[in-house]
Amino acid sequence: MPNAARIVVLWDATTAEHQLRALSTAAQTMSIELQVIEFGDYTTMLSTLDAGLKERSHALIQLSSPLVTAGASRMAEIVRTYRVPAISPFRCFPDRGGLMSYGPVLPAL
Repeated sequence: MPNAARIVVLWDATTAEHQLRALSTAAQTMSIELQVIEFGDYTTMLSTLDAGLKERSHALIQLSSPLVTAGASRMAEIVRTYRVPAISPFRCFPDRGGLMSYGPVLPAL
């Protein structure tokens, strides 16, 4: 997405702080605005995702969290509703209807 200027980042505040720092550094280098959606439980994750995507972002990046895995089906439905391309670190997201994943193959580990 070469023209993406605003990206929503779904971040579990209890995990993945190093991922958020690395992503923030990369976004700053590329002049991309990140809208970080912080959550701490499953219900908050889904409601804040829905609210965040109403802001007309160009894409969604999901950072690593067990809750992201648990909510993959519902998250895929939400991003399809808003027609926002999304990426997850876990294969379960595209397996359940999301666009794509890029990350470790957990069963192989």
